[in-house]
Amino acid sequence: MLNLNFHVSCEFRCEPIINFKDELYAVELLTSFSGGYSRGKIEPQSFIASLDPDSSYKLLLGQLTEINKKSDFFRKNNLLCSLNIEQNMARLIMNNNIIRDLLDANDFIRLEISEKTPNIDKRSGSAILHELSNRYSLWLDDYGVDFSNINTLKNID
Repeated sequence: MLNLNFHVSCEFRCEPIINFKDELYAVELLTSFSGGYSRGKIEPQSFIASLDPDSSYKLLLGQLTEINKKSDFFRKNNLLCSLNIEQNMARLIMNNNIIRDLLDANDFIRLEISEKTPNIDKRSGSAILHELSNRYSLWLDDYGVDFSNINTLKNID
């Protein structure tokens, strides 16, 4: 068995989301990674998708904890906060009380799903997305960049 250990740094930053009136409407929490073998930047989507369940949990908990620390700012300024999640994180949200409690306590958080989410454009869709959409507000990330079309929007209840 080959056991590879290497250090990866994780950094959070916020990107503004401006409305049509040129006002700050929300911020998107972005996560960047560096380190690994190259000690350089690591592409976030592939890296997050490759995480084991325990690492996904730690990352999601870390993101939500940082957002929670700024909850007064979001409420005082009537701002939303968008958080990108992928399939494994969606499962964690539905199956982990600690994660759900943090989301429930911060109703300004919007979960942002990728248009690459499996079965997102099918009428049957993803059961996990259906469960999430019944409990939380979902945003579609980078709509139209890859696979999505108008059916994606029609089929998400």
